[in-house]
Parts: sequence; C-alpha cells; structure tokens
Amino acid sequence: MEGYIDHFLHEHPLMLIEDTKECNEFLCHECRKSISPGPIYGCALCLFYICAEHLPKEIQHFSHLCPLFLNKSSFGCNACLEYGHDTLSYGCKRCYFNMHVECAQRLNMTSNGDNEEIIQHFTHWHQLKLVDEDLKKDLQVGCGICKKLIRFDSAAAAAYGCEICNFFFHKSCMINIPRQINNHLLHPSCPLILVICSSYECKGCDDRRDDLGLVFRCEKCKFELDVRCALHLPSYQSKDAIQYAAHKHPLVPLPDIIASEVDHRCGACGEKWSLELELDEDPGFGCKRCHLFLHKSCMLNIPQQINHLFHPSCPLTLLTPSSSYRCAGCDDKHVSGLAYCCEKCGFQMDMKCTFLPTLDQSKDADKIQHVAHKHPLLAHDHHNKGNIIASDVDRCRVCGEKCQLESWVGCERCQFFMHKRCAIEFTVEAEIQHYFHPLHPLTLSSPPTVESTTTSECGSCLGSIDEFLLVYRCAKCNFNLHLDCAKPKRQLLVRCEGHSHDLTFFDKTSAATLCHICHKVARNCIFRCVACDFNIHLYCHPSAPKTILKPNCHLHPLTLTESPFQYELISPEYQEESDDEFYCDVCEGKRDKYESVYYCAECKRIAETRCVISELLPSVIGSEDHGGVIFTDGDNSALEASIAERTMEMEELTANKKVLELEIVKLKALEEELKSINQKLEEFERDRFLWNYQLNHSKEKKFKWSFNFIRAGCR
Repeated sequence: MEGYIDHFLHEHPLMLIEDTKECNEFLCHECRKSISPGPIYGCALCLFYICAEHLPKEIQHFSHLCPLFLNKSSFGCNACLEYGHDTLSYGCKRCYFNMHVECAQRLNMTSNGDNEEIIQHFTHWHQLKLVDEDLKKDLQVGCGICKKLIRFDSAAAAAYGCEICNFFFHKSCMINIPRQINNHLLHPSCPLILVICSSYECKGCDDRRDDLGLVFRCEKCKFELDVRCALHLPSYQSKDAIQYAAHKHPLVPLPDIIASEVDHRCGACGEKWSLELELDEDPGFGCKRCHLFLHKSCMLNIPQQINHLFHPSCPLTLLTPSSSYRCAGCDDKHVSGLAYCCEKCGFQMDMKCTFLPTLDQSKDADKIQHVAHKHPLLAHDHHNKGNIIASDVDRCRVCGEKCQLESWVGCERCQFFMHKRCAIEFTVEAEIQHYFHPLHPLTLSSPPTVESTTTSECGSCLGSIDEFLLVYRCAKCNFNLHLDCAKPKRQLLVRCEGHSHDLTFFDKTSAATLCHICHKVARNCIFRCVACDFNIHLYCHPSAPKTILKPNCHLHPLTLTESPFQYELISPEYQEESDDEFYCDVCEGKRDKYESVYYCAECKRIAETRCVISELLPSVIGSEDHGGVIFTDGDNSALEASIAERTMEMEELTANKKVLELEIVKLKALEEELKSINQKLEEFERDRFLWNYQLNHSKEKKFKWSFNFIRAGCR
C-alpha cells in the first residue's frame, strides 16, 4: 500500500497507519463504522481516519436507473427518507436522487422466479416478503401502487410487503409500474422519476397526502403526480384528447364523457352546449373530473394573457383555479370554470367581468368596466337609483357634483359613483408617466383607506387635494396631481439662466410659493419647474424689462416697483392689519399686496403683472408673435448635446457607484474576518488561561507530593 494518499474528503494527505490500536475509538469518515482492525489511512492532526478498503466512488443501485456518485453534502435520503447533514451519500447528478451510504450498501437482491419468499424491488428500499394467505385475509391496507385493498381474492392477487413500514404491493402492480415516465402529458418538459415520499401534493388531482407513498416526481420543477394520476387517468386514453394551456388535465371530446340528455355550459362564454348541436360546427371538449367544458372556438379566440383595468399592476393569465374562488370583480363565488389570475397577488376574475365593455364600446351597457375603479360599474338612470341615501357619498368622483339628477354609473359595494358624462369624458389612463414628476409613475387613486392627518396639495397648481375625488398619486413620494392638471396641455415654456430645464408658465397658483430670484412670495404670473420645485416671477426673469416704455394700458412708462406703497399703508381704508384688499388700477381687480407691480409715480397708477403681460412676454421668449399660446423653439442640436453629455456623466457615476459597492462588499468581508479573528483571540486567550491554571495546579500538586515524600523520608 502507498505510504500517503490524497482523498477528496480531506484537505491534507492521509498517512498509512498499520497499527490501529490507538484509533479504535474513532469512526471511519466514509462508512461511519468503527475503524477496522486492518490498516487505515489517517490525518493525526485533524483526527480524520478512513478504512483502507475505500467505498467505491460510483455505484449502480437497484432503486435508481442512473449511476450514483459518492459525495459529501446535506440531503434528503430517498430510501429511508431521513435527512443527512454534511455527510457522505450516493447521489445522482441528474435526478436529484440521494441515499445514505448505509442505505446504498444494503443487500441488493434480485428475483429469479415466481413467488419467491423474499425479493428486492425498486419501489421500496427494504426487502419485500411474500404475504401469506393468512396475513392477507387480515390486512386492511391498500396497495402502494393501485391503492386497492390487499386481499386474498385469487392466485393472481399475490402480494409482497414490508411489515416494518406497513407498505404492501400487488405483484402485478410491481411488474407493470415503470421507474421513469418520459413526455408525460401533464409535464412533457422533464422526465418523471418514481420515488418514495413521506408527503406530497399531486398536481393531477390536487390531493395532498402526509403519509408514505410512491410518487412520480420532477425534482427540478417540484412537480409531483401520484401513481393513479400518472398512469390511470382514463382521459389520457382518448386519441382525440388535447392539452389546453389554461387547464392542467387533457380535454377530450364531449361525446366521449357526457350523457346526451345533459346540457353543459361553456366555462368561457357561459353558453349551453349539448350533443343535439352540430358537432362539426363548434365541437366541445371537457374534463369530467373538473367539470370543465369548453367550445373549441372559445379556446382558440380567448387570449392566454391580458392586461386588465381591474388589476393594472400585473398581467393576468388564463387558468383553471384548483378550488372554488371568489371573483375580484363582482364578488361572486365560482366552483368551476376558467378565470384570469395573477398568482403573485392572489387575484382571480371570472370571464364575465373580464370581458365587460367600456363606455367607448357600448354607451348603453348595463354594466361596464372603467379605468377609474377596480370593480364593475352598474349603469343607473336618475329615476331608478334605488335605496341609496342622498348624501356626500353620492358625489361624482370626477367633478365632485351630486349624482341624483343625472344618469350615472357606480359600484354600490364601494360607494363609488360617477356621472355618465364624466365617465365618458374621463379618458385618462390608470398609470401615467408625467414630466412634472419624471422619476416615478403616477397611479390613478381613490381616496386613501386610512384618513390622513396632513393635507395634500397638487404638485402643479398647489391647490388642496379633495380626498374624495380621484387624483394621480406617486406611491413613493408625497406627490399628487389633480386630474385636470395631469391632462396634456399646450403650454408656454421658456428657459432661464441658472436652471437647466424648461419652465412652465402658470397664470396663477392656488397657494403661494417662493421666487428663487427675489425670494419673495409668488402666486401670479410665474414660471415653474415643477419637478425641481424651481419658481420665479415673470418680472424676475432676466429678460423681462424693468420699465415698459409704451404700455398699452397707460400714457406714461411703467416701472417695476415693490408693493405695497407707503401711501397705501397710511390710507384710512387700509388701516386694518387684516385688510388685504389691494387693487390693480387697470383691471380694478384685487391684487396680491406683496407682489411687485408696474407703477407710474406721476399718476400713482398701479398695474399688476397680468395686465401688462402682453408687453412682458415678447421680451422673455424673444418673439413678438406670442398670440394666446406660445412655445419656445430651442436649438435641438444643443439639447441633444446636453442629453449626450448627461448620459456620459450618468455612465461615469454608475461605474463609480459599482466600484464603491464592491469596496463596501470587501469591507464587509474584512469586517467578518476581523470578527472571526477576535473570536479566535478570545478562544485562544481562554485556552491559555485554563492551561496555565491547569499547569500551576499540576506543579502545586507535584510540589506538595515531593514535599510530603521528603518529609516522610526524614522521619
């Protein structure tokens, strides 16, 4: 034998040890048995020993078709069903099949004739014993394959069993059962391997068992079929059976499985189908087990996946629910039939609600689907509103007005109502990407379920949000938009030095904001970048003239002047501190007393910005042809260059971000290493202390013994 060997289970070379007397207390790391009297290989440093007679690295076991390879891992044994933690096992690299070494080393017996007393069969890891007639009469257990009772019916009913596991088989069933099924109709993509399981859930019949049983399994896909569903489904025998993507069982022609006098409704369209109808015109297929029947035309025309207004966040897939379900649309309970489902969210909707028309498709429909609500909306005329009490809940969710005197649509379950005219005009989408809030999408939202203590405002007009009405909200930020403010509009856009984005002109905002140039209150005639919350007065724009030489509203020049004026403040009519009635002399309307105005000192004539806007805008936008709606025609090449430059900067920042993330990962690894070193230092310090204590104790003991010995000798 070689003096040293390398072994795949250990990092150090193993030395040949002839004398094993000192190693008898250890176990072999391969067979997990006591060290044999013969020579062994070992690592004295790690106390790692193996018998010189090595376990084979590859075996062929009766319980599995593929070769099994020796490895060290954590696994579930397919023989004894016990869990092995970080230990030796024989495993199949392809089928996820594993066995303890001890289980794999059990005697592999083969059958050479009929009715042998003891046999070994791949359906069970123990030896199986022929069941005698007396025992068979008393057995009240089913065959592990066909599930029929093991009884003494005839000579053909010979059975074998394992009394340890209370597991029995008909001999005829054992002969006919395959080890592996390829291209199974319910799982054609992978082979199904016969294994023993302590618990399983059959994907064919949805039966869940928590007792020992045989199962055909695809470990990769976690797909399981009991023996009955894998081999004995009668519907599989029909040569005309088809596999429909929305149902897990094959569908066979209806004449093969139903009685002629019984009518059945199609699980898709809901119409009746019977044998009296012309079969060639639109044949029907069905699954008798699930009580599902479908027209061929429905299967061909109904899409397998859709996006729907009632569940806009995820696509919906056409499936057959495994049990009864409640429709998320109408709240009706169904025991069978197709449904559009989102398995991730647990959303299920029947076919009737899925294909409800919109108002665009049918303005006279009794029930519709609408982007504004996640349930079907019933149409009502003002004279047949029923027993709903006229209160605040009867307000239209779009315009906020009462619904009683007009036709409306609504969901009484949620107390959600809209005028029919508002629903028709309401053409927005459930989710939008708006340039006022470019980083996140905005979702059409009903009032929050929990009352908020803070008042929300519209990010565009700065007006308060009526929580009763529909608005667009950002799920991540406290950003909201009124429906009107979210609508795409032709707007006046300008540039301003000091800000890189276009600024949108607002004639007036509902609440005051702060001008970023003069740092004073701004509410009227302002330019805003809503995304950045950047705001400036029109008259603060660098291109706006400080003096209007020839105003249309006055004979003399008007000069930009701060407000309010001293004479206004000392005037008797303005003595009240709370009095805020300051007026424009041009339009004679109220003005904001803290916003600057254009002023003629000679005539003491005041013109607010809005009244001289026709003189200001041409200077700001660089064109006199301003009309009613004005757009800036910037240099596209310059804008494209800016986009390219910003893209390069983002790529550079992203690269730097990745470098920093890697550094953080390394630092975390170093932190873990430092923690490990500290733990070892503590451990070693403890060892050193205890060993010193032991050494001192030993020396003290030895000293006392020597002292006593000397004293005894002196006597």
